[in-house]
Amino acid sequence: MFAQELGFRGVATSNVRDNIAALWYQALRTQLRITRLPFAGLTDRAALFCFEELARDVGMKVRYRVDCVLEQGGRVRHEVTGDLAAVEAARGPGTDESFGRAMAQLVSQQDGRSSRSVAAQKRTGPFGPKNGTALVAWVIA
Repeated sequence: MFAQELGFRGVATSNVRDNIAALWYQALRTQLRITRLPFAGLTDRAALFCFEELARDVGMKVRYRVDCVLEQGGRVRHEVTGDLAAVEAARGPGTDESFGRAMAQLVSQQDGRSSRSVAAQKRTGPFGPKNGTALVAWVIA
């Protein structure tokens, strides 16, 4: 739903799968050196950790993130970090099958360039929480 919603908005998408390095070195890095536009994703923490490290090479960093912890029993907890406007925009994202769509709408509204907050940077390591699964919606700019 995340990629589909961004596609409806005219945003180019890629499926990361297990090859972040190929996506970065064959597409993103070259393009970002020419035009430093924000890019976004909905990934696990390990993928965000890799993108965050790679983005430093072109002078970019995480500006906004929503950590979505899917706990046992189906409960979803959202932890939003970024500037105040981003935090306000993320209040109450969906917890059902529309979750991916809600995250795509949030990241497409955040360009990330105006944020002065560093709270979203290096907030967590690449490892997920115990007894749960974590996905992260993020913007790097």
